[in-house]
Amino acid sequence: MIPSCLFQKERRERLGRDFKQGETEETVEETAEELLYDRQFVDEEGNIYPIDDNNMIEPYCNHTFISGVGADHIKKSDGSCVIVEFYAQRCSKCGYVIEGAEISRHIYAKCPH
Repeated sequence: MIPSCLFQKERRERLGRDFKQGETEETVEETAEELLYDRQFVDEEGNIYPIDDNNMIEPYCNHTFISGVGADHIKKSDGSCVIVEFYAQRCSKCGYVIEGAEISRHIYAKCPH
């Protein structure tokens, strides 16, 4: 698992900069929420991969897992959305993702994604 302090460092690194004067962790976090897919995995290098909806284990793969963070983008009928981030591991060979504990949940009254 990625410790919380490393996760926050990773978010700042994905932003490509440190905090600016007057910024808080929350404003940086909002900016950092880059979503390319409704279900995605971000490895420790910042590479983003989609999580296949049919995320099934490949029984003949000799898995090599890398750690990272997964995210689910859940769109609501009222125009709002929820982003659920969780610890995850992804096989670099077949793409299978193991989902771990929830890290955070962000609720948007109006979906900006």
